Amino acid sequence: MWAPVRASLPALATLAAVIIVLGVWPSAAAGKLTGEVSEEISLRTSLLVAGQVIANASDAAFGSPDIIRVDLGDDLAIVYCPDGATSTNARPNPATSNACAGAQTFTGARLRVLDGGFIALPGPGGAVTLNTTAGAAAVGGTNMSFNTIAVGAGVYAAGPTDLRADADAYVVRPLGNNATLEVRAQEGFRTFTGRGYTLLVSGSDGAFIETRGAFMGIADGQVNVTRAPLQIAEREIHLDELHLLLSSLVPPEAADRRADLAMAFGPFQVVPAILNGALATRANTTLDGEDLTAFHFWRVDSLLISSNASHYDADAAITYTADEVALITPDGKRPAPPLVLPLLLTMFALSGRYLTPRTAARRAVRLRAGLIGLVAVAITLVLSTALLSATLGVNPLLDATQLGARSRVQLQLLTFGMVAVAWALVGWQTSSLTRSVFATRGRSDAVLVPRLVGLAVATLFMFAADRGLLTAVATIVRL
Repeated sequence: MWAPVRASLPALATLAAVIIVLGVWPSAAAGKLTGEVSEEISLRTSLLVAGQVIANASDAAFGSPDIIRVDLGDDLAIVYCPDGATSTNARPNPATSNACAGAQTFTGARLRVLDGGFIALPGPGGAVTLNTTAGAAAVGGTNMSFNTIAVGAGVYAAGPTDLRADADAYVVRPLGNNATLEVRAQEGFRTFTGRGYTLLVSGSDGAFIETRGAFMGIADGQVNVTRAPLQIAEREIHLDELHLLLSSLVPPEAADRRADLAMAFGPFQVVPAILNGALATRANTTLDGEDLTAFHFWRVDSLLISSNASHYDADAAITYTADEVALITPDGKRPAPPLVLPLLLTMFALSGRYLTPRTAARRAVRLRAGLIGLVAVAITLVLSTALLSATLGVNPLLDATQLGARSRVQLQLLTFGMVAVAWALVGWQTSSLTRSVFATRGRSDAVLVPRLVGLAVATLFMFAADRGLLTAVATIVRL
């Protein structure tokens, strides 16, 4: 009885190994995205990215509405100018001590943020860099300005972020309704509240800001998006932080709603591991010259965005895309599970079961068949995780310890769902048909070989229709 089983196992093991190797080998296609930078910043209209975000530009305004730590230097010259005394957009002039009427000058000074934050404009030629370890960001806002300092096209990043600038002088304006800045100098301590003043800072050896949400202008700049380490991405990518950041920078009537947050990255917005290295847009974008009018989601291995005041160009290594809830392979084809074949197989299996008499196998044979069934499910589960790893960029089995609880549950549901659908569509039917064939040849108690045949067909079906299965199951699981 074991002879056909032993003869089939090497072939099945080889088949499974080949499919797993092919499944974990990611398929990627180069794509060129171009589009118009949205006039405002919004989860509805901005270009959205997630992962590790690094942006750089020169002469760019930067800041944060909620600064954790700031370091501009220990021996600064700071001039306080009340509003109306001078142009707040003027470049700082370190040689001018009396920069405005009613100025207060501080020497040997250090700047601290007690509450809220500020927006800063560096001196000419000052390079600015924004680095978000892992988080979500919006690119847009050509018309944005805060407390009279224009930002223009910018990147607005949530998550743990640091800002660095190498200029020696800055124009600083408070940001936020509760902004409180403190100057500690040789002349004593002075605390400034409200938003109606400018600080002209000179003598700096570079600026460093630590925060959990920041922005900077990227006109004539670049934004680089890569995949953060999975464990960090799971811990730090929170779309609600991006929602709060944007809401704190725009008037209440222009702020995004919670419903806009739920639609930000489409059906994938629940699982940070899938958002890690992601790009989403809803309009005003072309992919390789083809206009995109609906929501699109891409998982990218790397993305480089070059921006000017109103237009961006991006080169991306696209692993897959999604249009609403359907996955699309890099060649642009929308997959769909083949339903005609499963329907025919089901009809034939039911007919065969009705027309061919079957008898129960011996107890020992049934036990071996049950063991083969468990092995079959295990093999298809491993295959499912390998296929998901190639498509989504995260392995539900090997990466489980690095995933958060919610991501782990969602991805496991997706894994088991793909296995269940594969067996429900073709695995059970082919196993039943094989039993019917054996019954017509006088082996009405055969169960071992039919179980192996069902495993082989279910495995091949998962490999042939992996993205179609993923599309169908992801719609149910609601990633």
